[in-house]
Amino acid sequence: MKYKPLIKATNIKEAMSTFEPRPLMNSELAEFYVDTDKARDEVIPRLSEIIEYLNKETPRKILFAGHRGSGKSTELVKLSDKIKDEYYIVNFSVQDELDINDISYSDLIILMMEKIAEKANMDGYIKDESLIKEIYDWFCKTKIIRTEDATKTDEGKIGAGAPGIIQQFTGLLVSLTTSMKVSYEERKEIREKVIKRISRLKEYCDRLITEIETRLPSDKKLLVIVEDLDKVEVSSLSDMFYKHSGILSEIETRIIYTVSIFLLNSSYRKLLDPKFCIVTLPMIKIKEMNGDRCDRGINKIKEIVLRRVEPGILGEDVLGTTVRETGGVLRDVFKVLDIAASAAYYRKKEVIDKKDLDYGLKRVKNDYNSSIVGDKKLGISTEDLYKKLKDIYDNKIKKLPYSDTLALLVNSQALIEYNGEQWYDIHPLVVQLMKDFG
Repeated sequence: MKYKPLIKATNIKEAMSTFEPRPLMNSELAEFYVDTDKARDEVIPRLSEIIEYLNKETPRKILFAGHRGSGKSTELVKLSDKIKDEYYIVNFSVQDELDINDISYSDLIILMMEKIAEKANMDGYIKDESLIKEIYDWFCKTKIIRTEDATKTDEGKIGAGAPGIIQQFTGLLVSLTTSMKVSYEERKEIREKVIKRISRLKEYCDRLITEIETRLPSDKKLLVIVEDLDKVEVSSLSDMFYKHSGILSEIETRIIYTVSIFLLNSSYRKLLDPKFCIVTLPMIKIKEMNGDRCDRGINKIKEIVLRRVEPGILGEDVLGTTVRETGGVLRDVFKVLDIAASAAYYRKKEVIDKKDLDYGLKRVKNDYNSSIVGDKKLGISTEDLYKKLKDIYDNKIKKLPYSDTLALLVNSQALIEYNGEQWYDIHPLVVQLMKDFG
């Protein structure tokens, strides 16, 4: 996704763009990135842990897990910058390319092939036209894509200068992924044909990867980063990584899949451990399990915000209150401040004051009201979820065994999991919501 370049806001209008909840771009790291390792886990920096796995001789598949809005995408941008001299990186977002409400493991493999082929072709790392023609012909002969569509290209994505068969091949993959994104019927038809031949598709994916890796400079290795799988509907994500993990874990190159922490909060977690290296990005902790303030975490979040905005735009204790009331969830910090900045702008104010902040907090609190919803398939009602929250609140429970109810609360972020130490706290805005309900 393309974003407007970030600037440090010096007025309310600029703050409306600055506070947009989004990851940093590579060009913005030097000015806006804040190292949060110690505020997340005092022992092992997570990017160092990922690099250790990547440097293993056998290509590893990494599940990079964390809560939505915890900063995973920005950390991956930082990772890519740190290892750019050792790795040839292909990074893409499934949210940009597919329908995240309906994704299959077979869709993901085709998309991966498209993105790898697209970048490698532009950089001159695909030369074996006989291999590309073989894969191209297989897609056509098995009628995975209609013959009349096979030569269609998307000039905006693949460029006009590619050689004939390679351009046709990349165009075929673009046409496939576009069809899967926009048409349910075509998506269903393509899947039915691909899944019957999934072993061959995986073989061709591996051969394409080998073709590229043999042509890379000797000091570089291929790394694929698949982002935004944490936004995929939970049942689809579970299907991909529990039922079909064999395919996704055996693709013959290094891959980082970003996934929701919800995927790991399951009784099936043990199925992942032999196939994937699992790295979780802990939340930035703003208080200790005993309720004491954690100044290191609070100050880090304040530093992140103040890299983006002049402090004079924020009224008295606006920033401190925002951090406390959002529980340290970065996405919520920026969402609250974004709404508050808009409120100040429309009130023709030059500073975000308590009235603007209260409006932003109320809006985000209402979002949580909509997200705490039961699951009929699991036999868990919304009332059950609130009863569990009340029990946790009344009894000051911090350590909780796994249950489907817990998983739903964590997934909605009604419960914040400080997964560096494996304890939970109710989101402060959800506490306010519970008080509103009496």
